[in-house]
Amino acid sequence: MTFNAVVLGFLAVVPLIASLWFINAGQRGLAPMLGIGGVWNVLVTIVVLDMFDYWWYFFNHRVPLLWRFHKVHHVDMLVDVTTALRFHLDALFISDMFKSV
Repeated sequence: MTFNAVVLGFLAVVPLIASLWFINAGQRGLAPMLGIGGVWNVLVTIVVLDMFDYWWYFFNHRVPLLWRFHKVHHVDMLVDVTTALRFHLDALFISDMFKSV
């Protein structure tokens, strides 16, 4: 789990931060397109990312290729707080790349 977090930090977080900087510098993205800012920007972002997570979870259970990565999370024999952190590195990377878009 710690290994996944460290590797994902280098593989996904750095490009994610770079893309966010690029989007913010050019006033690109959903919020500027809708003409919203401030608190509304935060609320729309939370709702959009939450809906993305819902659909991502749905597709992880329905699409066979995604399920092969996601089932690592479901094979935990003892459900505890670490179960929420048990995901395949590829699944986390793919999810982060879609979220950055």
